[in-house]
Amino acid sequence: MNLRRAWLPALLLAGCASGPESSEAVAAPRESRPAPDPFAALAAKYDRDGDGRITAEEHARGAEAFRNLDRDGDGVVARADFERPVSMPASIAAPYLAVRLIGGADATSVGPDDVDDAFADLDLDGDGALSAAEGATVREDGFATLAAAVDADRDGKLGRDEMKAWIEARDRDGDGRVALRERTAPGPEPRVGRFPPGARDVAPEFRLRRRDGGGHVALSDFRGRTPVALIFGSFT
Repeated sequence: MNLRRAWLPALLLAGCASGPESSEAVAAPRESRPAPDPFAALAAKYDRDGDGRITAEEHARGAEAFRNLDRDGDGVVARADFERPVSMPASIAAPYLAVRLIGGADATSVGPDDVDDAFADLDLDGDGALSAAEGATVREDGFATLAAAVDADRDGKLGRDEMKAWIEARDRDGDGRVALRERTAPGPEPRVGRFPPGARDVAPEFRLRRRDGGGHVALSDFRGRTPVALIFGSFT
């Protein structure tokens, strides 16, 4: 008797018998992971007195960073701040919204001279300002975001002169226009692409405190000795 042939039916039968159990095991859902809790992570790091609120003194990372976390503007960071919808800051979103409102869907930038033409079409009551209804051509919540940046007298409208003055002030690269993604820092747009070593800018010097408390480390310590990758990022 060929033992190899005798084993084959037994192995096939064993496979059939164990098939349903194996498929059931594969199909069983994995244990779901808990959703990330950014406030809990912040509180563990900054809430020194454990009262469930983070003050600016406890956070101690600067007024702008604290304002970004304090979404309801009540002076403390609490769990309620993370239950509010996140919206892009007006300083960043306003250029895109202004170009769409003043220039239309196909425009990539707008200048002060474009405001008069846009108001001729949008300012239906001819009062020299756009109300929320007249500015409804931007996205549903876009008018309020744009007004937060442009409406200097806080009357709830976008005045013709306010819009022109804002475009002139917001023009960071000095070309007389505001682009869809106008940069927030002054100066020309950064170069894009790959550059030969001789054409690259030298990274600015900085020093960081060592985590083990053993002094500081400076970027220049590595210059000419080894490549360094600089990676920045934080949600705190």
